[in-house]
Amino acid sequence: MAGRELLASGDVDGTVRIWDPEAGEQRAVLEGHKHWVEGVCAVTVAGRELLASAGDDRMVRIWDPGTGERVTMQGPDFIDGVCAVTVAGRQLLASGEGHGGTVRIWDPHTGEPHAVWPGQQGQLMGVCAVTVAGRELLASAGSDGMVRIWEPGTGELRASLEGDRREVRGVCAVIVAGRELLASAGRDRTVRIWDPRTGACLLTVPVYHPACSLAWVAGSLAIGLTRGILVIQLNAAV
Repeated sequence: MAGRELLASGDVDGTVRIWDPEAGEQRAVLEGHKHWVEGVCAVTVAGRELLASAGDDRMVRIWDPGTGERVTMQGPDFIDGVCAVTVAGRQLLASGEGHGGTVRIWDPHTGEPHAVWPGQQGQLMGVCAVTVAGRELLASAGSDGMVRIWEPGTGELRASLEGDRREVRGVCAVIVAGRELLASAGRDRTVRIWDPRTGACLLTVPVYHPACSLAWVAGSLAIGLTRGILVIQLNAAV
């Protein structure tokens, strides 16, 4: 936004808030969702970097964070997560929906669904893009305690990562010593760092409160907890 990397968060009151992560200051409030906002992500549409949000009101909204202008797409069930993902060279949006664990791929240029496939067993809690062996894949977090990695073009399951003792609420890609790894946020009060190529858990970080969401911001990992936001740096020894 205006050449600076900022942080977006979703709130229980239906708002999306834009933050300066260095100063800890709120920069903007976007209003439009009628219920809890469960996920936010950046997405590029026609060369413009915009912001997508997903909520319990079954809506995916795409915002211009500078003006508040928005486009709305409606799904059949409440939506727990959203992320940008590249399919056949095009940047699309992936969302996780409802208790059926459905993954839906949207075209943010038209607002129309591009593909739908069954995802997690139980509730799908979050999604993110992650690069594995040079290919951009889709990771999902589930209420069954599993992290799964998918081929976004076909819906093929590529890997299942098991380790969390309770539901996994969020996932995001992180860069450590030049390697792209995968972080997961658990209700068991831990954040885990995974190698998405091998499926190995490289690090378990106790965060002492249930972890609800994750974002990689300016080389640090921002963790949304039930008690606030924790920002940590990952050691190159991971």
